[in-house]
Amino acid sequence: MIMNPSFYRTIHNEKQANNRVKSPWLSSGNRLIRIVVIALTAALLFTSFLLITTNAASGTVEEASVSETVVVVTAGDTLWDIASHYSDGHKDIGKLVFLLKERNGLETADIRPGQTIVIPEW
Repeated sequence: MIMNPSFYRTIHNEKQANNRVKSPWLSSGNRLIRIVVIALTAALLFTSFLLITTNAASGTVEEASVSETVVVVTAGDTLWDIASHYSDGHKDIGKLVFLLKERNGLETADIRPGQTIVIPEW
């Protein structure tokens, strides 16, 4: 018995189509669910970026109190030099550099001439 090759392809294609597992994400009835999941994910990412920028430093430094000293940076000054100058020699200079950065809202130890630095009382 001779079979027609196109008949075999038809039966084979029907078996493959029946054996495929259909994903619920690919059906047209779940488009709304997909849209909601994508929108919620985007909203979560967006708000997380907003929270990151909200916690950043404001860039403004409070006025110096009576017990604090204000120094104007000159060319060649570093925070380490300033901390050494205002240290009593018994305290850790590294800690004073940390306090200077924290008090003046500095992210790094980079300072520039003309910048004012508040020396906290410690």
